[in-house]
Amino acid sequence: MVVILYEEGTAGTAQKIASDLLAAFSSHVQVDLIGAEACSSLPADVSWDDLLIVVYGGNGFPDAGNTFIARHLEQRAHSAMLLPVALHYRDGCCA
Repeated sequence: MVVILYEEGTAGTAQKIASDLLAAFSSHVQVDLIGAEACSSLPADVSWDDLLIVVYGGNGFPDAGNTFIARHLEQRAHSAMLLPVALHYRDGCCA
């Protein structure tokens, strides 16, 4: 399963990513969109091939989203896959 966790203001990009994944993999993958402001738990049982895509815009990721990410990593200690997607880059932030 692919879960796309998105920060407020990035829903459009998250939906585009979901659409592209579904187009590329048709019925072979399940994609769920979850807003980071009010998320609580993953929508399905833990599986070895779970992927968490985190879409953020640099406005300060919500505590609920950070807790969700920590839980995802904890539940998949040996198989966690996480793909962060930053939508904004500030000059000098990553020197």
